[in-house]
Amino acid sequence: MRSGGLNAANWAVVTEYQETLKPLKEATLRLDGRSKDGRYGAIYEVIPVYEHILNCLEERAQTYEDVDFNAHDEAPEDHIKINLNAAWRKGNEYYNKLDDSPVYYAAVCLHPYYKYYCENSWADKPGWLTRANAGFQELWASYKPQRPLSSR
Repeated sequence: MRSGGLNAANWAVVTEYQETLKPLKEATLRLDGRSKDGRYGAIYEVIPVYEHILNCLEERAQTYEDVDFNAHDEAPEDHIKINLNAAWRKGNEYYNKLDDSPVYYAAVCLHPYYKYYCENSWADKPGWLTRANAGFQELWASYKPQRPLSSR
């Protein structure tokens, strides 16, 4: 640490931001879809990945809830907590946009591994399940044959 450079507290903040960004990097790579074995980037992964990101941001922000940033010089900068909360709000804004298309919910429900994911994750949010199921039914009706198929 050279004269005029970063001190130990500054490096601690940099390290904290790096740790905060790890789940975002992992999520980006997972949803990128460039996996050589074709396992990642599927639409059924979007809801679980968003929830994972939001949970990670929320957990990290909670660690700063009781920190008195003015208590002493060694306390981390309060902008960490502010930025974590801002990141959570922005992530939640995008997460809520998933409601605009029932495809995300349908993909999760139709996947054998994830089929109960939303039901279990949103057990305390019955309104979410009701809206998502209504969207799913509407999507299903748009693809369902309008008349019975004739047997040949």
